Amino acid sequence: MAATRIPSFETRDGFGPVPPHVDDRLSWALEAWLDRDYARCEALLWDAHRLGPGVPAPLFELCRFYQRQGELAEAERVAWIGLAAAERTAGLSADWRDLSVADIGAAARPISQFALVMLKALAEIRLRRGAYAEAGAMLERLEELDPSDTVGHRAVSSLFGWPEG
Repeated sequence: MAATRIPSFETRDGFGPVPPHVDDRLSWALEAWLDRDYARCEALLWDAHRLGPGVPAPLFELCRFYQRQGELAEAERVAWIGLAAAERTAGLSADWRDLSVADIGAAARPISQFALVMLKALAEIRLRRGAYAEAGAMLERLEELDPSDTVGHRAVSSLFGWPEG
């Protein structure tokens, strides 16, 4: 008899396939989150990342976990790890400032979207940590790379009143 599965994290498959052993850890992490067992949730998310180091979903969920916990330094660290992984996987520039529309368009859609989502997360975290100039530059780059706003960077801009004027 198969175990009843908890509904998946909302982005489980959004960045490409998730192997079953990683998917299990993500399900268990969600269960722990819902039970408010945050230490277990965190451990399971890191375990999912270790078991699938090239799978974006655990890094995305770790970044969200730390943001929800108000642990912005940890969220930022994970977002940088995620962006670097996406850049390596997609063969993109290792510096977000050098990313181009052509690079993003040429990369496989799931991984390019993951790179944009991690850059958006970094912009939000940098804004929340008071690094307005860097966050503004990230948001401007996102506007260039994602003019149709598929990752929701304009919501971050408007929430923080960026750009002003």
